[in-house]
Amino acid sequence: MKRILLTTLLAMALAVGCAPKGATPADYTAEQLNGWYEKINTGQAVASSYVDLQAKRLHYAVLTVEGKERLEQVIRDAGVPLEAVVIDLPPGALSEADPLKGCLLEQRPTDGGGTHRLGYRLNLGGVPLLPGKEFTIAVDGAGASSLTRGIVAHLECWDGNAWSPRYSLFSEGGSEQPAALVYSPNQVVIDIGFDAFRPGRFVLPNGLKPGWYRIRINVSGSENGMYQPYELSTFAEVQ
Repeated sequence: MKRILLTTLLAMALAVGCAPKGATPADYTAEQLNGWYEKINTGQAVASSYVDLQAKRLHYAVLTVEGKERLEQVIRDAGVPLEAVVIDLPPGALSEADPLKGCLLEQRPTDGGGTHRLGYRLNLGGVPLLPGKEFTIAVDGAGASSLTRGIVAHLECWDGNAWSPRYSLFSEGGSEQPAALVYSPNQVVIDIGFDAFRPGRFVLPNGLKPGWYRIRINVSGSENGMYQPYELSTFAEVQ
């Protein structure tokens, strides 16, 4: 009788959308998981999310350290057990408060930027570069009749060992204006092919520290009859 009573109470608790004490993910129903998912997703910006009905978990990919903290608070406020949620924060995720931590900005870099082997190079317009101000990126060179670039460029710094992306710079596209976001490997970018020889508008983050950076973009063009991806970069001094 006692076992039947406990089973009945568990079923009732799950039916009204709360997890009883002692419940495990194996006890969660699809209806309950979907209900929690709707609660958590309301106004919560994450890189990606989905309901895994087989594992009976909610999965969220976040962009920054603070993004994980905000999501955890939303989960608690929604009354969702943290055991039901998997949060993907990539190793080395940046903090919104100090995305340039560890950057060496004082000395002009000598390696990692310049002209591509096919003669392509990045040309920056709108210099001097200033925090919060727009600038343009275009590709110079005649190695291909057509060359396309994506919607995003990466603003990188030298951390003493390698070039480290710190901001994703999004160019204008359609009704969207240029924007700068703290970089994350979890960022989902639906890329668009723009003419790389035409200047694209970008913007630097507000409050960006002065110093030397590297700007990197990915382009694609034809080489020997084959469509090939290329990586182009140039140094940039922010004043």
